[in-house]
Amino acid sequence: MELGKNIAKYRKERNLTQTRLADMLGVSFQAVSKWENGNSMPDILLLPKLAAVLNVSCDILIGHYPAVFSSPYDELYQSPEYYWGTQPTTLSMKVLSFYPPMSSPSLLDIGCREGQNVLFFGRNGYRATGVDVSEAGIKKAQLLAENWHVRAEFICASIENYLPRHNFDIVFCDDMLHLLPPDSRLQLLKECKKFTQPGGIHVMNVPVEKPFLTYKYGIQKAYPWHSGELFTIYSDWEILEGGETGKMPMGHGGEERIYNYLVARKREGKGI
Repeated sequence: MELGKNIAKYRKERNLTQTRLADMLGVSFQAVSKWENGNSMPDILLLPKLAAVLNVSCDILIGHYPAVFSSPYDELYQSPEYYWGTQPTTLSMKVLSFYPPMSSPSLLDIGCREGQNVLFFGRNGYRATGVDVSEAGIKKAQLLAENWHVRAEFICASIENYLPRHNFDIVFCDDMLHLLPPDSRLQLLKECKKFTQPGGIHVMNVPVEKPFLTYKYGIQKAYPWHSGELFTIYSDWEILEGGETGKMPMGHGGEERIYNYLVARKREGKGI
């Protein structure tokens, strides 16, 4: 049950024991344990106090993930044409190389846009889930999945508030993390590392600042990365491949960017 998982997650983030949380709410620690295990639910009248103690909103506590911001791409996604196209990106090929789909691994695409990479993974045997804040983008992804007869899950949520229902073998993120402020993206990656299975991989890229380039991010505020910053975050993982590359992403008017990319594996029994 999602509510129980959320109670446990936010209790631990606040460094509260079940007993301490129970004392603050005036209930038994056995009651808290049952909530977290999904064996019972807190009284609905207790939810506001529980949310306040855990420093989250009631919506987030019960598993409703409101967008931190509405997507500026919603208007662009109203067109029947696919703004980002329907072909997979170059980065998606790294997943096939480093974690082939023989065992039907689970994969999460954070910031999946209109779903072109999620559908590519789904067609190739991955159990793929895509998350994006744009409702219009998610609807187009679902429509394409139906038309192509591809099994994939799409969730409309802010990735900063999304809490997975299970762990994933692969976390994929293509050209999105620069849209989050530094503190938010660091926290996001910490969470992603936690819900990645041992031996699982992350495949990501980020645009990096260069003195000879001036990026124009158009309709959405952006926070470029420093060269090497992404690799530092994964210093406790095994870096399978990484480097710097330039490309012209679709939808950016042909503007050239320089990217850091990496493929990193979570060590068995080590790391976050």
